[in-house]
Amino acid sequence: MTLLEHLREACDAIISGQAPDEAKAKKQDSRQFRSRIVTPENIYQYCKKVKSYDGPHFATIRANPELLEYVELRNKSSRVPRTPAKQTEHQVEVNDALNRITSIDDRQTLWEEVEEGRAAKAHANMLLQFLSGLPSVIVDALPGKKMTIDNLRVAPTALDPTSKKLLRELVRSLTDNEVHLAAFDLIYKKGRVRMDYGAETELISPEQMQLLLQLAGIREDGTGAA
Repeated sequence: MTLLEHLREACDAIISGQAPDEAKAKKQDSRQFRSRIVTPENIYQYCKKVKSYDGPHFATIRANPELLEYVELRNKSSRVPRTPAKQTEHQVEVNDALNRITSIDDRQTLWEEVEEGRAAKAHANMLLQFLSGLPSVIVDALPGKKMTIDNLRVAPTALDPTSKKLLRELVRSLTDNEVHLAAFDLIYKKGRVRMDYGAETELISPEQMQLLLQLAGIREDGTGAA
């Protein structure tokens, strides 16, 4: 195969979402392929570590206008237009600041980290909304609206069987690294749920997880009523 064929194969695999699975099968780091955005660097890593090809090297791609244009065109053609959600003033300021970064690679890296953080925050808000709906946990009534063991002492703790079952399912999802958390690039480790890479932003602290376990009637070793 020629270098151009290697380049095309790498772009196809990364954009299609196939590259992370191939990398995992070869026991290689798959995180750089998750965004489905092709760069000279992850093309080179795919060719070298996943396919064991000699090239193309990322420096070769950057030095060749035709190859670099091909990569840019593949990215543009793979983008699906989305209706943008209404942004807050702070989000607009952050986006404007990112757009002022002159390096394309640096800007893309920071964009990915910001989006990961926004996704984690949205997930946390969903969790808070779910807990607020439980009969025995009125989050708005807790001091500072914080789920802590001390605050729990001033709130009702009895759950009806249906709510307790739902809470157990939630806890098990939040501690399932193989399926549920992996889909969101999150990991349960040392009693906390956090981003699996990058900024490693914490979503659920050990104290909050302990509280959820207590409410669900699940001991820290994972045992408890089904």
